[in-house]
Amino acid sequence: MSRDWTSESNPGDEILLQTDLVLDSLPLQTVCLWETNSFDQIAMLAGHTGSVNCSRFHPTEQLLVSASGDRSLCVWRLSECCDQGDTEYRWGQVTHSVGSSQHVMSPSARIWGHEDVVSGVDWMPSLSMIASSSWDKNVLLWDLQSTHSAPSRTLKGHDGPLTGVSASKNGLLLSCSRDCTARLWDCRENNALVHVLQGHSNTVTQSILSDDSLRAYTASDDKTIKVRALTHP
Repeated sequence: MSRDWTSESNPGDEILLQTDLVLDSLPLQTVCLWETNSFDQIAMLAGHTGSVNCSRFHPTEQLLVSASGDRSLCVWRLSECCDQGDTEYRWGQVTHSVGSSQHVMSPSARIWGHEDVVSGVDWMPSLSMIASSSWDKNVLLWDLQSTHSAPSRTLKGHDGPLTGVSASKNGLLLSCSRDCTARLWDCRENNALVHVLQGHSNTVTQSILSDDSLRAYTASDDKTIKVRALTHP
């Protein structure tokens, strides 16, 4: 079962919201972190040498990961903010006061492995992994507990550059591509590919799994959004 929406407009820049923080991931070389009540910029995360195409908060840990046109991922370790009523926000070892000079943070880790632009990234906390998508047509899985710098797994199958990736809480992964498809993967299994989601007539620009992993949402340059019911547990 699927449902479509149509629109005459193109998707805008990505903004992610987590509690009282907004993460602004624009096509520049930095990521900006904002506090939503005061609209103060708390920090600028600098470390990429290409456009920042995607960034994600970890669902439970004080971590952030970003994907870039420089073919790398950056992991940022963030400490908790002070109470919202305070005038200072502490990140790592540096204190940023409202109205003071901007605080610039450096990544705690940088990950290489893709052969082209990294278009998307997401956390897979149930498997202690990061999933990344790239114009090299591959999804790479990175084991956060491994000491090796190489990816722990490569998911192949798309016929065009990947435009994004979305992970669920239980180990499912949804990738999308310029080949006009999205693909559902079960990263808990050796034979990971579950479904190829077809129906779009142009690049699939974004794909998202619902929290319960029962629905897949895809947006496309064909100006439609499709919602599909998933039968895989």
